[in-house]
Amino acid sequence: RIIASCVVFSTVRIAASITWAASNCTIKVTSGRFVPRRYYVNCSNLRMPDLPRGRLPTVGVLDMTGNSVTTVGVESFRSSCGAFKVTRTLDLSNNLISSIHNDSFGCFVALERLHLQLNNIDILFRWVFRGLAKLKVLNLSANSLVQVPQQSIGGLPRLESLDLSANPLHDFQVSLYNQARYVDLAGNWFTSFRSGEIDTALEGINVSHCKIQDLEKGSLPLLTNITLRTLDLSSQPDRCISDGLAPTLDPSGIRRLQRQPSFRNNHNLTHVAFNQVDGIQRGLNAGMFSGLKVKFLFLSKCNIRQISSSAFNGSTHMKVIDLSWNKISMIPGSLFRHNPMLEVINLRGNRISQMEPAAFAFLAHLPTRTLDLSNNLISSIHNDSFGCFVALERLHLQLNNIDILFRWVFRGLAKLKVLNLIRIRYTTINTVGGYTFSDVAGLRRIDLSHNKLASVHSAAFSDVPSLREIDLSNNNLQRVPASLFDPANRRSHQLGLEQDIRRHAELLHNSHHRASIALQPGSIRPRKGKSALLTNITLRTLDLSYNRIAAFPTDWLRHLIHLEYVDYSGNRVLHSPFPVKAFRNNRNLTHFLFLSKCNIRQISSSAFNGSTHMKVIDLSWNKISMIPGSLFRHNPMLEVINLRGNRISQMEPAAFAFLAHLRSLDVQNNRFLCDCDIVPLQQWIIENTYTTARHRRRILFENATCFQQSSHAYLEMLRWDAGKQCWMKSTVVTGIAFASVLLVVCCVAFAYSSRFQALFWYEMVKAKISYRRKVPADAFGGNEYNAYISCVPDSNDEAWVVRHLLSAIENPPYELEPMKLCFPSRDFRPGRPKTASAASGIRSAERTLVILSAGYARCSWTRLELSMVSEMWRSGERSAESLVVVYLK
Repeated sequence: RIIASCVVFSTVRIAASITWAASNCTIKVTSGRFVPRRYYVNCSNLRMPDLPRGRLPTVGVLDMTGNSVTTVGVESFRSSCGAFKVTRTLDLSNNLISSIHNDSFGCFVALERLHLQLNNIDILFRWVFRGLAKLKVLNLSANSLVQVPQQSIGGLPRLESLDLSANPLHDFQVSLYNQARYVDLAGNWFTSFRSGEIDTALEGINVSHCKIQDLEKGSLPLLTNITLRTLDLSSQPDRCISDGLAPTLDPSGIRRLQRQPSFRNNHNLTHVAFNQVDGIQRGLNAGMFSGLKVKFLFLSKCNIRQISSSAFNGSTHMKVIDLSWNKISMIPGSLFRHNPMLEVINLRGNRISQMEPAAFAFLAHLPTRTLDLSNNLISSIHNDSFGCFVALERLHLQLNNIDILFRWVFRGLAKLKVLNLIRIRYTTINTVGGYTFSDVAGLRRIDLSHNKLASVHSAAFSDVPSLREIDLSNNNLQRVPASLFDPANRRSHQLGLEQDIRRHAELLHNSHHRASIALQPGSIRPRKGKSALLTNITLRTLDLSYNRIAAFPTDWLRHLIHLEYVDYSGNRVLHSPFPVKAFRNNRNLTHFLFLSKCNIRQISSSAFNGSTHMKVIDLSWNKISMIPGSLFRHNPMLEVINLRGNRISQMEPAAFAFLAHLRSLDVQNNRFLCDCDIVPLQQWIIENTYTTARHRRRILFENATCFQQSSHAYLEMLRWDAGKQCWMKSTVVTGIAFASVLLVVCCVAFAYSSRFQALFWYEMVKAKISYRRKVPADAFGGNEYNAYISCVPDSNDEAWVVRHLLSAIENPPYELEPMKLCFPSRDFRPGRPKTASAASGIRSAERTLVILSAGYARCSWTRLELSMVSEMWRSGERSAESLVVVYLK
């Protein structure tokens, strides 16, 4: 009955679970020539509450990370058991798994890597990993395991790496980890070790960040193992080292009260770490590491105050010694005498105040490559102090109190490549003299940043032909000598050497020394391969940021033809535009050009001509108001442009039309307004923000914002609704334009229809001003003419007037009184405007005689004359009797 109910329950559960085919998992063929093919099944971050069921092809890797699986049972993988026979990797990390049943992974007979970290597993059953005979890596970190039964992991014969870190384990059973080579137990809660035998396969163990307080003698037998290579006991309580670890590591047990560890029984221990342990307070005693093959020794932050001169005797294989951040005030003269393979010495953050040449007298035969003396109290370094380090490549002296560098302080460091002198003194050092680095011909990098340098001698780097990087940032430099980067400085440097040697020869002669020196002009030549700084033109990086240089150094920049990196930020250029073609000789300026905070107000369109390989340029936080359209025309390789914090209000997209490789353009904190003027720029942003073929999003604009006046706030340019705002504005503009056009049309039509009246009134006003002054008021009864004849010109009407009307009125028969008529074709003055003559004639005539015919109304001239008469009627100058109409049939 119980079996039947179980079968029914299992059947119902399978039917309710999601299948592999219905899930959103992706299945890809893994690389390699496997027969049959193996597939990579990716079901990560799908929030599935349970494992899918159904059939699958042959699975090589199964990834179930980031889901909501709570339980792994026997039936979880049974439906596709055949597909998991060749699976190598199973990842169930970052789920909600709280329990795993016995034999849950029985189908994974070839499994090599099992990841169960970041779950809620609080217990491991006895046979939970049964059948995983080929498992090599087991990760159970960041769970809730309180204890690990020995049988659960004891059946994994090929286990190499076991990670149980970040669990609340209380017990440390050494015999539990006999099969693994590396065991990580960091961040657990156990406070002591239990006795037990350990297999010889264990090579590394990490018990850092635990709470070990009690180490009884013999409770840590792993340190007597002959293959252990890595031991990490960092970040333990003080009591672990001061009271417990010393007698545990000393098998003789004679001096149980000594406070220093001894590793005499482990001859293969190569990595030892005691970082952040405050127990080593009295110093390092003699012979602590005698007979060991330790290669890496880390004793950082151990509160060490004193070191015995024979502390490292016998450790002939030691390569790295880290004694940083202790309280060491003196280095014994023969401390490293018996360490012939020493390569790295780290003494950072101690209290060393003086550097005597005898301190490293026995290192002349050592291959030491790195020496770190930074963050100490060193105030002076004597000449030839580093003469023993013939193979030294990196020397760190930053954050000390050095106030002067003697001339021969670096003599003998022929292979030195990196010299770090950051903040060697905050107050006194203010210059770098000539020939200071004359004996470090192989130097490649000099760091003199964060000092108070006010000047640099023109021969400061004269004998450093391989120099690639110079960092002079954050100083008080007001100018850089042009001769420092001028190949012509080579000859002057050579003459300076000759003068120095002549001076020394005179001193030797005056002091009665037996010496004979004969010098000829030009007999002293620099050694092969050595010259002034840029006679070989090898400089690649130059950092002059945050000084007080008032002008951009175009005079010496032309010599640096291989320059790749220039940082000129933070130099306040005094009201001068950026120079034209400043980089015309720097074709290899390919990496970075920083001109931030330089007070640049104007940039010429040819400022960057010549630097065809430039990739990054920073013009942020200046006072630039306009970007010329062809500024970047000759820089087709530009990828990053920073224009943040300027005064740019408008920007044409055509300025970046030549930059096919542009991927970042920062224009934040400028003066763009959210109006329709930025619509072309906004459209260009949208068109150039897309997804490439490799699914990499190409973002041309970063932090593109504009100021909206209505809300008094900055908005992202892409979020501003240009369509709505500009549609309303365009509607208003269109309406205003249409109304204006309509008004103009109406005005033109009115003016055209009233053109005769306008001309008449113009002539009338003109006549009132001038005519009345010339003509007496009583002449011809107040009028010059008796009548003005209005007829169609050049027609039969005009011919009738000439033949019949003029003679009949002006020369009447019998006793009739003659009249004077104003006939346009006869009486108008030549050269005077016809309209003016007509207006003057009508006004000076007593009556107007209209010869009305069929063509009178069609003639524009007669209509003008008639409109003039009607205007005189309306103005009251003439009465209705003044118009006489003669109708011609």
